[in-house]
Amino acid sequence: AMPLAIAVLDLDGFVALERSWGRPLARQVLVDVARHLQAALRRSDTVARLGDDRFGLILNHITAFEAKRLVYQLWRSLALRPETVELLGNGAGRLTFTAGIAVFPGDASEPRELYTRAEIALDVARASGRRRVLLYAETSGDSGEDRHGTDLRYHRSHESRREDPE
Repeated sequence: AMPLAIAVLDLDGFVALERSWGRPLARQVLVDVARHLQAALRRSDTVARLGDDRFGLILNHITAFEAKRLVYQLWRSLALRPETVELLGNGAGRLTFTAGIAVFPGDASEPRELYTRAEIALDVARASGRRRVLLYAETSGDSGEDRHGTDLRYHRSHESRREDPE
């Protein structure tokens, strides 16, 4: 009966990174991301790699607002280990992701449906631009309308103020 959220994260530009730097370095980036997510989340939460450049999170005892805030904080703090950045050299840009979130009990009461709705939120976020965290409740169905200004391009962290948004 406790609220929980499912978040699906898809790394931005990962395919291009893999093509440019090769599979071994791309795997190292995935390991770094997994370690970062695991270290940044609470012990009660779960991180899983869903395939390719996609990760799933199960966030326990959390509301929609808290889940969105937590995933946004993950986005802001996402960083590769210094060893990986050194291997990438000057080609290392800021690593970002796009995410979709669905919350129990508001969005769905069945696990499969909750996951599907998180995927829908991710698809809508992807279709309307990169670097976003979008709740299923914000998707307005499949229209992609963003009613709450969740576009992360306009919420740059202090460290990335020098970068122009995509």
